[in-house]
Amino acid sequence: MNNKYTKKGIARRQEILDFIIEYMKDNGFSPSLREIQEGVGICSMDAIRDHLQILERDGKIKMKPYQPRAISVVGYEFRKVEDKENGSL
Repeated sequence: MNNKYTKKGIARRQEILDFIIEYMKDNGFSPSLREIQEGVGICSMDAIRDHLQILERDGKIKMKPYQPRAISVVGYEFRKVEDKENGSL
């Protein structure tokens, strides 16, 4: 059975999606593939690409090919908001 469609594969994709969302909240832009790889502890860059392709196919993310940091999460809008306490962005 292909691991991509097992409970473990589904859980791993959710972990990747959660990492991308948190990274974007913290940084204001999407993580690189290497940062995703390190953030979720997957050794294989091919496995990261496979999981991202499945997430895109499932409508969870969108990617722009051949562009770095070009992942967007469907249903999320990340933007800077003013810090009312400090009066800055």
